[in-house]
Amino acid sequence: MNFILPFLLLIQFSSYSKYQNYKPSVVDPCAGYMICQNFEGTGYDNAETWTGGTGVNADYTTTVLRGSQSLQMSAGALIAPTIVASGTVYGHFMFRCSDATPAGTRTIVRLENSVPAELAEIHIRTTGYIRGEHGSVYGTDAANQLADNTTYHFWFHYSKGTGLNGVLEIWQGTTADRASATKIVNVTTGTSTGDVVYLYMYGNTTESMVFDQIILDETAFLTVPQ
Repeated sequence: MNFILPFLLLIQFSSYSKYQNYKPSVVDPCAGYMICQNFEGTGYDNAETWTGGTGVNADYTTTVLRGSQSLQMSAGALIAPTIVASGTVYGHFMFRCSDATPAGTRTIVRLENSVPAELAEIHIRTTGYIRGEHGSVYGTDAANQLADNTTYHFWFHYSKGTGLNGVLEIWQGTTADRASATKIVNVTTGTSTGDVVYLYMYGNTTESMVFDQIILDETAFLTVPQ
C-alpha cells in the first residue's frame, strides 16, 4: 500500500502537467474569405487596405453595430481591396441609418468591374425600402421597410449574365443567420455581363450610415460570426 499512493500521485501529476501545456487552436473567423472587414483597432483589420476620403470614419465608437468599432460614413465612398475578378460573388454587411426614409434615393453598396464601371447596386428608396439594380434592370422595391437607427444584416448574391439573365438576390434580417432573413430582391434578368473587381460602400451628407462586418466571397455562406 505504501507504494501505491506515490504511484497514483505520479500519474495525476503527469496528466495535470500535460493539460497545463495544452494550447487550444484559434480559428480565424475571416479565414478563406475574399474580403472580411470588422473595423476593429485603428483603421482596418484583417491586414486589408481600404481607400476612403473625407466623411469616412473607420474607428467609429459611438453606437457600434458589433465589437468595439464600426464604420461610419457621412459622405463619399469607401473602396474595398481589389479582389480577383469573379463572375459570382456572395456578400454580407451590417447596416444602420439615421434616416431610413431619405429625401432622395441613396446608393449604399456598388459592385464594379475593372474599368471601373457599375455592375450592380443596392439602394435605399425615399419610402424606406431597399431596391437592387443589376445593370439596367431594377428589382421591385422590397416589401420590408427599414426603420430609423435600427441594425440590419443584409446578404447579397451577384452573378453575371450573358445579357438578359444576370442574377441579383438580396436578403434582409436582424441576425447573423441568413436562414432567418427574408429575400427582398430577386432579379433574374439582369444585363451586367462583367466580373466583380471592386466593392464600394457609400455614405451621404444628410444621413449618418453605419456599416460593419463586410464580407465578400465567391462561395455562398449562410452564417457569419456573432
